[in-house]
Amino acid sequence: MHPFTCETVLSWLVLIQGCAVKRLAVFALIAEVASLASALYFLLPNLYHTGVYRVDIVRARYLLAYVSFLLPLLILVPPALRLIRAGAPGLPLLASAWSWLFIDALVLLRADFHFKPFFAEPLLVMFSLAAAAVSSILLSPRTCDAAPVPDAPSRAAWMPVLLVALLAAAWFYFVQLKALHNLTFGWMDAGLYYMRVKHTALGHGFLQETLARPPFYDHFDVGLVLLVPFYYLLPRFSLIMVVQAVFLAAVGPALYVYARGRGLSCLCASLIAVAALLFPSISQLAFSFSYGFHPVTLSLPAVILSIHFWQKRRWLPFAALALFACSMEETVFPLYAGIGLVSMLAGPSRRPGALLLTLSVALFLIITKVVMPAFAGAGYFQLAKYSHLGGSFLSILSSPFTRPDVFWSLILSRQSLTFMLLLLAPLGFLPLLAPRLFFYPVVVLVFVLLLDNADVKSISFQYQTLIIAAWLPAAVAGLDRLSVFLSSRRRIGVASVSTALAFGLLVSSAFASHFYGLLPYSRFTTPFQAVRADGAGEIRKLAAAVSPSANVLATMRAATLFVDAGSVDPLQDFSPSRRYDLVVLQGCDAWGQSPGRTVEVYHELVATGHFQTLFTGPYAVLERLPDPAP
Repeated sequence: MHPFTCETVLSWLVLIQGCAVKRLAVFALIAEVASLASALYFLLPNLYHTGVYRVDIVRARYLLAYVSFLLPLLILVPPALRLIRAGAPGLPLLASAWSWLFIDALVLLRADFHFKPFFAEPLLVMFSLAAAAVSSILLSPRTCDAAPVPDAPSRAAWMPVLLVALLAAAWFYFVQLKALHNLTFGWMDAGLYYMRVKHTALGHGFLQETLARPPFYDHFDVGLVLLVPFYYLLPRFSLIMVVQAVFLAAVGPALYVYARGRGLSCLCASLIAVAALLFPSISQLAFSFSYGFHPVTLSLPAVILSIHFWQKRRWLPFAALALFACSMEETVFPLYAGIGLVSMLAGPSRRPGALLLTLSVALFLIITKVVMPAFAGAGYFQLAKYSHLGGSFLSILSSPFTRPDVFWSLILSRQSLTFMLLLLAPLGFLPLLAPRLFFYPVVVLVFVLLLDNADVKSISFQYQTLIIAAWLPAAVAGLDRLSVFLSSRRRIGVASVSTALAFGLLVSSAFASHFYGLLPYSRFTTPFQAVRADGAGEIRKLAAAVSPSANVLATMRAATLFVDAGSVDPLQDFSPSRRYDLVVLQGCDAWGQSPGRTVEVYHELVATGHFQTLFTGPYAVLERLPDPAP
């Protein structure tokens, strides 16, 4: 599905509806067809990303690139003049028709000057498409003259949302399964968190992943205990993938509940729910590019629903959902601290907000300063990521004044601004229209932006999860407020306007996913993480045949395939005193695993004389020789 197809469909939608600007729609459609030659050049599979995001490699530009831009430009002039003369009704359609020329011009400039990527072109076209979608509905006489349509019964209204959520869950699972087969579904954190569930279920240690690591050494994830009963039903690594797919897909129904709670119609709430599942960050979390799984992802629907009950002042369901969300990771407490802080300062729940702020901060400090160190025997692990700010809570909180150059350079860096832009743009910047909800995740957002790691500020990592959980409801609230405003200006029913805006939000999310999502029609947008499929087939066969009682030592990516064996240690937990039945090593530099260390371990094991080499290549596989007879 190409975005050009979206534009064409929008113009035909105007025609079918009998729009008052039917003639303008014809001109817009002619303009789009004329620009197709230019668009095709940049929409061939991966050509856009090759030409834009590999400007350091692709130096030559062919004459065709300029011809494909100039010829449609000449053809577009006559219909453009007609649309301009038509005034305001024709401008959104004009922007939609010309959007590919905007892309082409920026791509050519970027390529010629070798500028680094910024996703500027997709972001620009995203708004022209959304504007065309909203305008095509609002300009229709059927919209202007239609009487309010009663909502469908609640059970019937739920069915489309649940069906779409089911399809999304299946796709999210498929994404993970494909990544696992290609060995890009990493040991951290997918394998480690699964081992915590497995060892708890088998009585081998409460939430303990390996013998070398105590519980809660990195995160307070006591909520994983809730997955233990499901392990008895599905005692396989696929349990983790199924759970993550289901909880990610549950974002749609959760947002549907929130939208209905604000009085939006069933149709509008359904469109919003689908838009949430198309939201590129949600589909990226199905892969969670660096890790594959993180418990904080499971808190997404609970946070959305808890915000719904917080605004409804229904404290009991709010407390239950908040506790569930916080049990998945201690970093969820700062989110609720932000909700309490904003509510205390801006209302309307000032006293409950003060109480929520106090409890969230207190529990966070108790867990990170008392509970986790008691298990781990060391200080809070995550503070090491803020060593550039002092590495303590006090130094981080005082850094705007004690280290202003470091603090503000990180907050206002290009990576930070790009990160927020890529999260807000597919939502049409609607969260900004609901400032109270927009600032709910302010504590989490500041801590994410303060991380001195450009890769972290990416929609492919799980660090965005709690920000999304607050900004999705904020987008709904912003859409609701904008609907009321536009309805009063255009004298159209609020329900009609909100439905049109929800459709625009759906178009915007779908188009964004086309360029930087992981949906079926999306481009591969994370080139820095190459798919290392070489040798993956042999490793999968080896893992399928390994004994359930075997002890395995493996490098991170490969280790994930062996988590259903008796025990598995990642390379960094290698112990010469342990007896390993199988060793799988990959000589690459990834996540603290250096090629030099891999070679050292390989030679150390070979020198013992207890192993034979099965094969070498991308992976070196050692199998333990039978013990000599007494």
